[in-house]
Amino acid sequence: MKRVYACLMLLLMLSSMMGCSSTTNPENENYLLDEKFDTEAYLPGYDMQPAFQSADGQFCSEGSVYYTILNSWIFYYDRESDTSGILCGKPECAHKDASCNAYAGNMMGCIQVYDGKLYWLSGSTLYRMDLDGTNREVFQKVEAMNGLSPQFYIHRGYLYTCLVGFQVTSAEAQGTMEIKRYPLGEEAEPVIVFHKEYPYNNIWYKCRFSGNSMYFMIDDAQDLDVESMMQHRELYEYHLKTGELEQLWSLEENWTVYGMEVTEEGVYVLNLRTDYNVTDRSHIYLSYFDFRQREMIRYEEIALDEGYMGANLVDGYILAFRYDEDKTEYQVYDLNYQNVAEGVVDGGANAMGIDEYGIYTQNIHQKFSIAEISRSDMHQSRNIMENEAM
Repeated sequence: MKRVYACLMLLLMLSSMMGCSSTTNPENENYLLDEKFDTEAYLPGYDMQPAFQSADGQFCSEGSVYYTILNSWIFYYDRESDTSGILCGKPECAHKDASCNAYAGNMMGCIQVYDGKLYWLSGSTLYRMDLDGTNREVFQKVEAMNGLSPQFYIHRGYLYTCLVGFQVTSAEAQGTMEIKRYPLGEEAEPVIVFHKEYPYNNIWYKCRFSGNSMYFMIDDAQDLDVESMMQHRELYEYHLKTGELEQLWSLEENWTVYGMEVTEEGVYVLNLRTDYNVTDRSHIYLSYFDFRQREMIRYEEIALDEGYMGANLVDGYILAFRYDEDKTEYQVYDLNYQNVAEGVVDGGANAMGIDEYGIYTQNIHQKFSIAEISRSDMHQSRNIMENEAM
């Protein structure tokens, strides 16, 4: 009887471990694909670009040229020549249908430069082409990306896909969060990095890469009450070299992650909550997971100005947004919550990243465009890419 009881307890323990998607590496295997990847230093050409973490894979650059997908079409902006347009190198192409090299074929919007090539995912097909819009090709097949918030990342020789899935049981929609890893350019079964089921399909996540670590934070609703919206929040680290998954932190509170930045010392998280009992009033606070202390530090919260409903985090700055029909007012704060600038961009804005020239935002309403908020004068902005006709 004791032996049966011990076996049952062991099965319960294993089931619990599988449920939280923790993984170990008892054989101490090394999953890095090349010796040059065995470093925590940033590797240009092989790493996700830290300047554009907040874009969630929808904006990238190589040299003086920036790339994005606007309404299913690949666009570029060349800073040296101050020109922009559809990225197609086919002679005499009319840029009107799927035969155009710039046609991305989906609304996912994710695009990435890796090792001198441009990659994007449409359905279950990974495409690539040269940076001048030539030599487009079908590069790799992946498992179907049917679900919510699909994203992909290429980092140090692997392709990672992220997806929120859902299923309806007993008249309720249940959600899953899944991350898979494929060897880039190889037809192989994916490794399941993370898989977890949640009681509802109201799931938010942010995924970031730094060196040989992938960090991701998940908010899943504990109920469907819009006013309270209690979230179960989890922060994970996936170790790329060993394949081990570690939960760093968890908490339940009625806030939602709106921004996430990884530095050498830790992870900054921007949290937002809207008080629906007070019209159009949102609050934000920063939290910081310290790698050395292995704990999450919470900073004080502040109320945004009335009407500011969105926010994001871009390399030392917080952007808050107030949306109108054809424009968005923005405010720029430093990490001490000091307002350092404010201005206006076209349409509805979503922060995409920052470099030495500017802060980049994507117009998510009406026409599709990318705006640049000048780094030298954050009160000024201009559109650098537009797709109005398609």
